[in-house]
This record gives sequence, structure tokens and C-alpha cells, in this order.
Amino acid sequence: TFVALIVVLAPLSALGLDARSPAATTLNLVLTTALYVGVIRVLVVGPGALSWREMGVVRPGGAELRDLLVGVLFAVPVLGVTLLLGGVLSRFLEPAPSQLPDAVDAAGLVANLVTAALLAPIGEELFFRGFTTTAWARTSGARAAIVRGALFFAIAHVVTLFDADFALGAQRALFSFVALLPVAVALGWLFLGRRSLYAAIGLHSAFNAVQVLALAAASGSAAG
Repeated sequence: TFVALIVVLAPLSALGLDARSPAATTLNLVLTTALYVGVIRVLVVGPGALSWREMGVVRPGGAELRDLLVGVLFAVPVLGVTLLLGGVLSRFLEPAPSQLPDAVDAAGLVANLVTAALLAPIGEELFFRGFTTTAWARTSGARAAIVRGALFFAIAHVVTLFDADFALGAQRALFSFVALLPVAVALGWLFLGRRSLYAAIGLHSAFNAVQVLALAAASGSAAG
């Protein structure tokens, strides 16, 4: 994924695309999601290890839309737990800054919402829940799959964090890792409990969307 992103984005950056702009971040997630799908198709579905249906990829219908709504509603308590945990952690660790670029206008906000509330949930839930959690549930049982999937999800989100100061970067990575565990566990539990990728996508999407909107509101208040 990183190699493909460099190959595609480097020439665009040379042509003037700001790598930290909302448009570049959205393009990054489009490529990442496509690569998730491609890798799973070639290495998982192709050899017959898992089918798309077994990973929860089915045509949306009434049941799937209900699962999506359940996931959205379930995001409320998960956000509450995450905020409480973040408040406690911030007393001991330096919080990590948002990985999304600042949205200076409505177009930037829309791009951030598309990135965080649509592309990221679809691609990441397909990979972390549809593929890895399903595979681990087969071999190790549901409880172990949820724990492993949560740890994998949290690690994947902090392994790309960089900071000029090692001590500060370590604090931010640890903060993000621990703060992500509640939603990571909830996503796995909801996915396996309802046997629905749509439920996990709904939770992930709402969880991210609320944070994007809250960040935009805070930035607007600060600017005002």
C-alpha cells in the first residue's frame, strides 16, 4: 500500500498537489481502499480461503440497512467511553493530533467527511473485520478474534505516526493505541455478534463523522 501510494502521489505532489490537503487525503484513502479490495481478491478470495459473502460483502437490502442503523446508534456509547478514556489518558500522555488536514472551507470539510466517514470505514472494515476477524474466528474462536482484531486495528493506526521527538512521538502513539481499543473491540463484537459487515461500517462511519464535525466546529470557534 505504501509503495503504491508513493508511486501515485509523488508525481502529483511534484505537479503541485499539496500532500496535506483534504483532496490528497481523500485520494490516499481511495487508493488504499482499492488496494485492500485488490489484495483480498487475489490472496483470499482467489485461492478460496474465504468468499466475499463469508466476509460480509453482500448486496444491501432491508436487513443490511437495519444493521447499518444499529451500528450508527451503537456509536453513541462507544464515543462516550472513548471520550472518558481520552480524558484520563491526557493527564499522563500527549494526545496525538488529528491525522486529517484542516478543513479551511466547505469543500475541505466534505472531503474530510468522505475520507473519514465513507472510504475509511468501508476499506478498513472489509480488511480488519471482514477478512482478519473472520479468519481468526474460524481458527481461534470469537473472543480471541475480537481481541486480536482490536489489537491489529489499533497497531495499524499508530505504526504510521511520526514525530521529530521520539519521546513525544511515543506518548502520542501510546495514547492513540489505547484510545482506539474501545471502538476496535466494539467493532469486532458487533461484526461477529450480528454477522454483519454493515453494522461495523455504520459504527465506524458514525464514530469518525462525529469527530470530524466536532473538530471542524472547534476550529471554527477558535478562528472566530
